[in-house]
Amino acid sequence: MGTRSTITIKDGKTTLVKLYKQFDGYVVDGLGEQLVKFLKPFKIVNGYSMSDKAGTSANGMECLAAQLIAHLKTGIGYVYVVSPRSGKEEYNYVVNVKDGKPTLSVDRDSKELKQLWEAGDKVDPDTLPLVTFIYRKVAFDKSPESQTSRLLRVAEETETHINGYDQNLDGAYRSFLKSKIAGKIHRF
Repeated sequence: MGTRSTITIKDGKTTLVKLYKQFDGYVVDGLGEQLVKFLKPFKIVNGYSMSDKAGTSANGMECLAAQLIAHLKTGIGYVYVVSPRSGKEEYNYVVNVKDGKPTLSVDRDSKELKQLWEAGDKVDPDTLPLVTFIYRKVAFDKSPESQTSRLLRVAEETETHINGYDQNLDGAYRSFLKSKIAGKIHRF
């Protein structure tokens, strides 16, 4: 099962197009990183000259949307144009414009996306804070057999989840429900 995502491309408050991507929608090593690498060099112009090149310049947000679709759509399936009213997925990115440059936001793991945008490169998970906790495989089962100890490098924490790189699973990016954590989260 893939990590599904959407990309909504806007010009101010106007939605131009919405894309759905079936796989690899997460931020690090996924669609977020791909979008940062694609969008970061762009300038948005109104009219273009012979010195402006595709891949670094777009004649308005409509032109940027077309270039992004061409970049992402390399064959059958995988990426689709969908109705702007279609539902949300696991990750929902928004591309917009501010002061002649594209902007990028996402509804989860936004700290990671901001780090990628500012660094222009891959986030180094080794720089993230570490936590440990006991995680219950089943929320109500408190038996020792249903619990596992986790060591996590935290990328983002919300009221309901703690997200980051699970050091028990070769650094895989995981999301843990706080309601299934037994006891306290120990930070160090």
